[in-house]
Amino acid sequence: MTENGNGTGKEAAAAHAGAPALHPGRKVLILGENRWGLSVARSLHRAGHTVTLAHDSNLPSTRHSRAIKESWRHPPYESDDFAPAFTDFVRQRPDIDLIIPLGDNDLMALAMNQIPLPASAEYFGPSDDTLRLCLDKATMCAVADELAIPQATFVIAHDLASLHEAFGTVGFPCLVKPTDQLARINGEKAVILDREEDVARFLPEWPEGNDNVFVQRYVTGPRHNVHLIARNGQLITCAETRALRTTRVNYTGYTVEAITVAPDPDLQDYTERLVRHLGYHGFGCAQFLVDPDAESPVSFLELNPRLGAAFAVTLASGIDLPAAALRLTEEGGKAVEPYAAGRRMAWIYGDLLGLVRALQCREIGARETALWLGRCARSWWRADIHATWNWTDPLPSLALATQWIPRRLKRWSGTEQQSQV
Repeated sequence: MTENGNGTGKEAAAAHAGAPALHPGRKVLILGENRWGLSVARSLHRAGHTVTLAHDSNLPSTRHSRAIKESWRHPPYESDDFAPAFTDFVRQRPDIDLIIPLGDNDLMALAMNQIPLPASAEYFGPSDDTLRLCLDKATMCAVADELAIPQATFVIAHDLASLHEAFGTVGFPCLVKPTDQLARINGEKAVILDREEDVARFLPEWPEGNDNVFVQRYVTGPRHNVHLIARNGQLITCAETRALRTTRVNYTGYTVEAITVAPDPDLQDYTERLVRHLGYHGFGCAQFLVDPDAESPVSFLELNPRLGAAFAVTLASGIDLPAAALRLTEEGGKAVEPYAAGRRMAWIYGDLLGLVRALQCREIGARETALWLGRCARSWWRADIHATWNWTDPLPSLALATQWIPRRLKRWSGTEQQSQV
């Protein structure tokens, strides 16, 4: 494996639609160091493709995978050096003919820098405009309204005064989250306020770093993910999963246990409406809360412009989305076979990180800790596939394990931010 330091770019998605036909044995560059990158790399490697990893991590565990032919460390996305470095790297590697950004930050890095790709390299992802729409919760909820996709009542607040007005309109309990999917409120993806008294406790001031925030009526129910491949506004294939547990006690975190479920015709219909309206192209993950016993059983959450982080469970159900994306484009849109429901995935590393955090924040006691560990062990035992662990490719997980203690010490001291992996 190699570790150097220069970069690459991208044209608008309209240009990518006319890229050369896909074929076996492609040279693929995946951009991003995160847990679903392992599943993508392994999938493409099994399909006979050669995978190069581009990342900016100090401790990249993915590069230890046997599915990764080589890795290249680029300058941080926020650095002025990223765009020219990435551009130089791709120009020097004419053998790379497909680029797949994995995460939101990776997608935005290419979009914001307007990096031109060489003619030999195809980009697989949504257009820049579609990407920005998907990452703007306010705009996406307006789109959902326009398309008659059900969702909980919401209001956009622009300052502290309008925030308190929004509480009066939406009522309690409610959920407050950034309109920008990449932003955070108090370090969290969302803040749940059960009653009016919680406002003074959790949001006494306007959340720093946010121009607008999204206030929505809090609804319950498991999170359903529709993992999809679309081409130019056509839904090619999809698989539905349900998040059983997450890294957070309040269920707002990353999925640590998931199961494939039979496709819900309504959710597929809503997903098709979004894909068609946006002219969507690439991987995606439409998210909904589903509670059959509620007055409004479905509430739209968001359309992630990438593979869902827990998509690995679909691999165990018979749908290999990364390999299928390459194969389907070559075959002109032929759908893959139906998938099996009831397949399970576990992410043990994230499960343990969630437990540690819950203990640090004093969200759970001794009994809850024992129950958490029991659920973690059960999910490990019952899993058909793991988000990171693989018996035939153990080095990435072993690297994580050996890095865990020093990384936790650095994190506790405030010298390192939490990784996505």
